[in-house]
Amino acid sequence: MHYIAKTQEETLHFAIAALFLLFSLFLSSCAEAQYDDFDPSDPEQVEKRCGKNMLFCANSCTASDAQNCGSCGIDCGNFPCHDNACLYECPQGFANCDGDWSNGCEVDTQNSAQHCGGCVGKGGVECKNGVSCEAGQCKLCPSDYYQVKAGTFVMGSSESEFEREDNEFSRAVMLTHDYCMQKHEMSFKTFTQLLGYSPKQNYIDSHPVAGITWHEAANCANAKSARESLEACYHCEGEEKEVQCAPVQDIYRCRGYRLPTEAEWEYAARAGTAGSYYSGNASNEASATELLNDIAWYIKNSGGRVQELATKSPNAWGIYDMSGNVAEWCHDEYVETPTGDLDPVQDPSSLTSQRSYKGGGYSSPSKDCRLARRRGTNSDSSSEVLGFRLVRSL
Repeated sequence: MHYIAKTQEETLHFAIAALFLLFSLFLSSCAEAQYDDFDPSDPEQVEKRCGKNMLFCANSCTASDAQNCGSCGIDCGNFPCHDNACLYECPQGFANCDGDWSNGCEVDTQNSAQHCGGCVGKGGVECKNGVSCEAGQCKLCPSDYYQVKAGTFVMGSSESEFEREDNEFSRAVMLTHDYCMQKHEMSFKTFTQLLGYSPKQNYIDSHPVAGITWHEAANCANAKSARESLEACYHCEGEEKEVQCAPVQDIYRCRGYRLPTEAEWEYAARAGTAGSYYSGNASNEASATELLNDIAWYIKNSGGRVQELATKSPNAWGIYDMSGNVAEWCHDEYVETPTGDLDPVQDPSSLTSQRSYKGGGYSSPSKDCRLARRRGTNSDSSSEVLGFRLVRSL
């Protein structure tokens, strides 16, 4: 009796299993029945049956990969499949530099500072210290500096120039080196970031820094050089407004940041022009007003106060505010009769000697905004209309 009961139980289990199998086959046949009219060449039907970005190959659903890239049988070999296409090579000017082909050719090697001209280690280089990449080459100057090419120009003014001064001796000058020229005057924001203090309590970040001595300007140049691991062009001692600086022996050979010489300043300001201003040559006060209004903040349009940087029209080289907003310290000691026609420079003879400054300020008359205008003041003095901009020899 016990044996019969056990046999009946096994028979029941077998029957249940058989019914389950038959039911599964029934469901499978039903599932297949809905695909009786399935067309594997129809993308919509494939997506409905297999899912998005899937293929139907060899009677089964499969992912689009290097063996079946975009279509069944499209084998990319050793190349990756991206966006349903084999990436045999990147378009010209683009590259995959991290080895992750899911990102495709993500690097624009014509404009990427990280992989300029190609992937680093594969023909490309990294542009450092804020240097940008353009047309696959690192620019030697940061983006907020203009690369001034070596050249010859006529410095000073002709005897016929309107409002000319006697110390503006006209002579041909040759600069034998390229250099980077800051496109706008040093701002309060950057000065404070570099030196950790501000020369005045209430200031606006986007205004040109002013009220600083020549020595503070030189010290700021050193601070920027240190930030970019470049050599210092000045020997400085002391802190903040008590700092005293003297230049290195050959200022043109120094590769750090520094103040421009008078010749460098005027050459960059003119940008190939030869008139009173880079906007033209004035013949009287009316023409001076017309020429200055678009390019400079000066006594007639500033409202008697300093303005934001780079809000007037630049010269042909994209350099702003060379005739207005604030005047600018130069590297040279001021002498009444400048000399030299080949890389001229008048190195300061002492810490307290007068220094040259160029350009007009927001309170300047048109005469002082002329590019040939030369003035000097004590290196320890400061003025609310006197700032600076930096250069770097290349």
